[in-house]
Amino acid sequence: LIIPSIIFIVFFWLLPESPVWLASKGKTEAAINVLQNLRGAQYNVDPEVKEILGVINDNQATKKKTVLSKDFLKPALYIIVLFFFQAASGSDSITNYGMVMFKDHHFDEKILAILFQATVTIGYTVAPYIMSRVNRRPQVITAFLTHSTGLAILGGSTFLPDHPIKNYLPIICLCITGLSYGLGVGPVPYVLMSEMFGVKFKSEGTAVAIMAKSLVNFIQLKVFLSLRTLIGVGGIFLVHSILNITAALFVFLFLFETRNKSMSELEDIWKSGRDLLEAKKTGHDDQV
Repeated sequence: LIIPSIIFIVFFWLLPESPVWLASKGKTEAAINVLQNLRGAQYNVDPEVKEILGVINDNQATKKKTVLSKDFLKPALYIIVLFFFQAASGSDSITNYGMVMFKDHHFDEKILAILFQATVTIGYTVAPYIMSRVNRRPQVITAFLTHSTGLAILGGSTFLPDHPIKNYLPIICLCITGLSYGLGVGPVPYVLMSEMFGVKFKSEGTAVAIMAKSLVNFIQLKVFLSLRTLIGVGGIFLVHSILNITAALFVFLFLFETRNKSMSELEDIWKSGRDLLEAKKTGHDDQV
């Protein structure tokens, strides 16, 4: 644990400051330089800088808003629910208790645990490429449903009679589950979090989202062994599978599309003049 922490600390200092934060502190030239470095030398950052400054000026011109205002509470509610489903998707249970879940399996539980983490990493590596070409809603809905399928088969296989095929089902299902988590269930909520909260509430929104995820993870860690005794490992997988289906329905019914929307458009969505259903309908029309 020490080596990854050291690597993180070293590379963390290489990260540039947020252009939005720099602009909000009056360091416009520094914000332009950061944006230019991030976007590339040939990219025209002037329209983006103009929009950032416009949003910041609008926020400063309006009356002071707190975390009790609807501009924060509305997106916070959506993000808390989304991170609840992400944490309860089942991947964290496999990560924390995989060695226990598969200790009696035909293959070594260490190999299965490594295989799962490897597929999650591969998914996270490919996810940015997909995000640049596919809308958020279809990406995360597909990921949740695929994740659910892998867990359902994994859970159902524990009730099957002994058969050679049964020995290989967990390998296939772990690959499906790990890839679907890395491709959508894991990364998309973080992207939506950064896009749904306005400039003023990004820090508070991030804190609330991570708190919700950590709380669910804590509860899972505390109740896992009791649930295993009550419904078995197969039952736990099936519960997670149902939660993934519920998550897909939540995204389909309630979340609007954020991809290809400007910062000012996303800010306007939470204002009284723009209905969430209208925003969601626009997301339907624009989907890839």
